[in-house]
Amino acid sequence: MFSTEENVFMEDTYYQNLFEHFYGWDNKKYVKVEISADQLKQAKDFVKEVIKRKSTETHYKKDGRHKETRHLTGILGEFAVTNYLQIDKPDLSIGKSRDYDNPDLMRINCNIGIKTSLFYNFPAVPLWPNRPEIICIKLTDRVISICGLASIPVILGYQSQRLIKDPKLRARNKKSGFWGFHKLRSIEEFARYKNLKKPYIK
Repeated sequence: MFSTEENVFMEDTYYQNLFEHFYGWDNKKYVKVEISADQLKQAKDFVKEVIKRKSTETHYKKDGRHKETRHLTGILGEFAVTNYLQIDKPDLSIGKSRDYDNPDLMRINCNIGIKTSLFYNFPAVPLWPNRPEIICIKLTDRVISICGLASIPVILGYQSQRLIKDPKLRARNKKSGFWGFHKLRSIEEFARYKNLKKPYIK
């Protein structure tokens, strides 16, 4: 659907209109989840410590701009999903990135990640995903919209690198912007199976 030409980006107004179109296509299945004040404080404290302790990692230095915003957005999305599913809260321990490349829902034996972006930003997903992802949009620091679950085929079929705003992140050629909101399975459907001892989507 989008041009594959490298280093091509679109004007902000068009980009925002595009986001509103795809995000709003099937939004009746989305669930808005509130983040408590205590969870927001935990998230902010965690992000400050992550940035402080990981600043020497080579990979981390090349990871583009707005690190604090990206980390905070991601951890708030994890809080929202765990709140909704009523499972253990996110792991707030800190270590080498290579030791933390695990699915976010591993705690319930599900090989499923959680991808969260700001409103007007398409979620950054792997070009070649190895697991499904729960897609979330941060509406405010205290409200997250859980949009639904994207299977690997859906992630592969509904992404474009032109939708990545950060030029450094785009240049790494590992992430792409996800736009297939209308292809997501609802989080309510997933919640009915949360006690399964195997991945819900393979």
